[in-house]
Amino acid sequence: MKCKLIIKQDENGVFVAECQNLPGVISQGNTRNEAIKNITDAIKGYFASLKKHNEPISNPIIFKKKKIMDHIAILNPKWKFLSKILSGEKIIESRWYVNKVSPYKEFLENSDPKKHKIYFKDSGKPITAVSSLKKIEIYDSLTPPKIKEILNKYYKKIGFEKKDIPSIIERYKNKNYCILLFLDNPREIKPFDINKKGFGSSCAWICTPDINKIKK
Repeated sequence: MKCKLIIKQDENGVFVAECQNLPGVISQGNTRNEAIKNITDAIKGYFASLKKHNEPISNPIIFKKKKIMDHIAILNPKWKFLSKILSGEKIIESRWYVNKVSPYKEFLENSDPKKHKIYFKDSGKPITAVSSLKKIEIYDSLTPPKIKEILNKYYKKIGFEKKDIPSIIERYKNKNYCILLFLDNPREIKPFDINKKGFGSSCAWICTPDINKIKK
């Protein structure tokens, strides 16, 4: 089987690679060659997992909107977002991008919140929480005034403090796209680790058709 690869460089200079006909198979690298190597490992791991679970190769090739997509949001511990999610203080997960990298495409193609599940982990730690979604809002063609409008409306629900808005606007001023994920019933779960091989050590978001296949 031939896999069509799409490779783009994000705002941080990281090369993001995805296999277009294997939804959720995404990786990245500090160089184009490293991204290709990592996505190759991810593809091999994907098919090895199918073989291990005795699943037909043909099933996951075409994206099916009825299939729930699992996502893993990797959080910066300094913001203490994970504890805010579990306490109910943070009810929106936001992601801001220069390019249409994952999970932008996945949410754009399937904006039904019932078709997505978000797992959360602090960077370097196990996954400890999961949430369904109530609603998904997608913004494009961002400008600093539009970013300010979004933050003024949602900053508290995203987990920021009002005093942080000016510095956050400055940080996001060159972003073109924003996804707001409205969480539904976030809850703590038994911690577990995942195998990030092929996704890149510095990735902040992982999409997978089935999280059980990358559990350690």
